[in-house]
Amino acid sequence: MIISEKNEILLLDKPNGHLLVLGMSGVGKTFFLCRKMEDEVRRGKRVLIFDYAASFTDLELGKNQFQVNERVRVINPMETELPWPYRGSDLPAAILNALTKSLNIQSYYQKKLLKEVLSEKEICNERGGFSFPKLMLSLEYLSRTKEDADSVKNVGHLLTRIAPYEDIKEVKIIKADEKNVSPAIQSVTILQLSDYPELKRKFLTEFLTELFWQEVREGKKRADIVLFDEFQNLSLKPGSALSAILREGRKFDLAAYLSSQFLGNYDKEAVDTLMQAGNMLFFRPVPRDVKYVADMIDPGNKQEWVKMLGMLQVGQAVLKGTYMINQNRKECETPIICNIVSRQ
Repeated sequence: MIISEKNEILLLDKPNGHLLVLGMSGVGKTFFLCRKMEDEVRRGKRVLIFDYAASFTDLELGKNQFQVNERVRVINPMETELPWPYRGSDLPAAILNALTKSLNIQSYYQKKLLKEVLSEKEICNERGGFSFPKLMLSLEYLSRTKEDADSVKNVGHLLTRIAPYEDIKEVKIIKADEKNVSPAIQSVTILQLSDYPELKRKFLTEFLTELFWQEVREGKKRADIVLFDEFQNLSLKPGSALSAILREGRKFDLAAYLSSQFLGNYDKEAVDTLMQAGNMLFFRPVPRDVKYVADMIDPGNKQEWVKMLGMLQVGQAVLKGTYMINQNRKECETPIICNIVSRQ
């Protein structure tokens, strides 16, 4: 629950339900997100969490007094297989798009060769589905069977791009059907990716996000809210799934919650995309971001907000967005300092 001077603050999903949550480690970001998720789960919403930095482990959920643990499903691909039943209509096309986006493949000829491989029946078949080792084997076979030098060269480039991920055997993309999609879906699904090395973690998050967004666009979403932990590691370039979710998610009744300690090295265009979030909570920022965050809150009173940001205590944040006070129907947009507390 969010309060300000003993008044309850109710966030409004205007113009969308997106949330941007920034602040240094240990200041209350995860505590707030747990309270927010509890409220949404009780409203019947489904949440998908990409846990990038172990912010939503059993230990962290316990420390942050998460109240709906019985509705949580945790999947750690390093401990158990992660089958992703793809709910869209064209699995090979979806994987092609996800690979080209997450690996930044821009060459027309490399995309064409990748499409050729993914069109083979064996690589996306119902028995085992798509996997990265299977993709590598198919590309290696293609490199031996192609006769022209350019094709061999381009297949080599694809092998080089995919090689760092060839040992991710536990992630399999399969075509969804009534046999592999359980009707009893948990309210909160946590994809625990923090045990992977950085490169694989980033790749898997972006790859699976692309598949998730394609499902959403086809009206087959598996969650109403998608939460990205330490989102600053992900691409916000035009055409990326995260950028599209922020700009178009509202059309599909999809909300994105983005949490991070800092803004990373995003350019102005990426920050403009982040500013699409309907509500933003700024906990005490890391020193290098103080002036930048103050400018995001209110460029006309930047110095005043620099001082106030530096005075924030644990559990306090600046709210910039659209909200109501004590269920009063009047909508407010003035940035305010508030406290995050558990609902009694």
